[in-house]
Amino acid sequence: MALRVVAYSTNSWVSPLGRLRLVDPLKQAGITLIHGTEQERIWPERVEQADIVLIQRDFPRHVQAYQEIVKRARATAKPLIFELDDLLFALPEHHPDRMQGYYAEALLPMLDAVMQADAVIVSTLPLAEYLRAFNSKITVLPNTLDETIWPMCPPQTGRESRLTIGYMGSPTHAPDLQMVLPTLLKIAQRFGDGVAFRFIGIEPPPTLAQAAQTSWEPIHTLDYAQFAAEFSTEEFDIVIAPLEDNSFNRAKSGIKFLEYSALGVPGVYSALPPYAGIITDGRDGYLATT
Repeated sequence: MALRVVAYSTNSWVSPLGRLRLVDPLKQAGITLIHGTEQERIWPERVEQADIVLIQRDFPRHVQAYQEIVKRARATAKPLIFELDDLLFALPEHHPDRMQGYYAEALLPMLDAVMQADAVIVSTLPLAEYLRAFNSKITVLPNTLDETIWPMCPPQTGRESRLTIGYMGSPTHAPDLQMVLPTLLKIAQRFGDGVAFRFIGIEPPPTLAQAAQTSWEPIHTLDYAQFAAEFSTEEFDIVIAPLEDNSFNRAKSGIKFLEYSALGVPGVYSALPPYAGIITDGRDGYLATT
C-alpha cells in the first residue's frame, strides 16, 4: 500500500506552489496525497487517514485548525512535516507583501510550526541554513519541472523580427524590476523600434509601459499546468531575471531559470545564489553583477 500524506495549505492544489512543492514531487515518489484543505474548508479529521501530516507555508495562520491538526498528529503518532519555499521571515521592507502586511499574522504561527515539526522541507540551502537555528532536522528538496506540463522547447533561433526582451514574474517582483529599469530605458532609447519588451504577469514600470515597443500580458490563470501551456507559446529572443541582493532573494530557488530554459531561450540572471549555483556563465545563461 502506498504511503499516504495529508497536506494542509492555503494554496490551491493546481497552483504553482501546490504543483511544484506537493502534488508533483509526491506523485513522482509514488506517495498518495490526501487533501486536508478543499474549497476553503479545512479537514483536521483527515489526519487519521494518513501516515504523515504535512503543513505548508503560511497555513498555520489558521491557528485553531493548525493546533487541532497538531494535536491529532501527536495523538496518533503521525510524523509532522513543515514545508517552506520562501524566506518569509526576512521579507525586505519594500517588498509588496511586507508593505501590505500579508504575512504579518502568520509569521509567529509559522515559526511555531518550524519548531514543532519532526522534519522541515525547504527548497534551497540558504533557506535551510536560516531555519536550522529553530530545527536541526531539515531536508532540501529543490524545485524541478514536470515534463508532462512543460514541453521543453528546442532553442529559439533564426527569428527575423525585432529583438524581444522578455520578463515573467508576479507583482511582488516590482522592486527587482525597478532595479534594472534604467538599463531597459537606455536600451529602448538606443535601439528604438529594433527592440521590443514583453512582460508576462507584472505590469511594466510606467516609464517603460508608455513606449510603443512595450507589451504586457497578465497571467490569466492560477492553474500551473495551464500557465505552462500558455507561457510556452511566447516568443522571446532573450529573457531577464533580476534580483535585488537581500536575504530573501538569496534564499529563493532557481525555478525561473528552469521555466525560461524550458522555452529554449537564453537569459540574463542576477549573479545571486538562486542562479549562480546552477548556471555556468556564458554556457547555459549569463550571470550579471550590475
